Amino acid sequence: MIFGRKRRERQAEGAGPVVDHYAPAPSMVTVSRVPPSTSTSPPTPGSGAAGGRLANPARGFAMRVEDIFSITGRGTVVTGTVESGEIRVGEAVKVSGNSGVIGSTVRAIEAFRRHQDVATAGQTVGILLAGVGRAQVQRGDLLIA
Repeated sequence: MIFGRKRRERQAEGAGPVVDHYAPAPSMVTVSRVPPSTSTSPPTPGSGAAGGRLANPARGFAMRVEDIFSITGRGTVVTGTVESGEIRVGEAVKVSGNSGVIGSTVRAIEAFRRHQDVATAGQTVGILLAGVGRAQVQRGDLLIA
């Protein structure tokens, strides 16, 4: 490949076309029209964008438990992605699963090592529960309010 002054000299001499390896071949250049979007609003939890697996926001708070941690002196932390609604620190929640329904209170909410007062639909959070043992909660249980 020839660059700079030598390239210009060869073109001026009429030595033939100088191939630019960085440019696409003429047969490779295509122009396509992007179809207009059917909606200008961003996708919301529960819409088709998430595959329909998120719950209805009108239903209230719901979160599927993905992992469980026990913190000595603090309690049990359940992690997961909030499917619908919102939850605040101090609110009452229920853990519904194979072991029945267990009532608890939200002591703290943390997302990516930052403490929060509220968790909303779509956020991945850890929720510290009061009065719940690690053995009482398992992966797949539903946290509802």
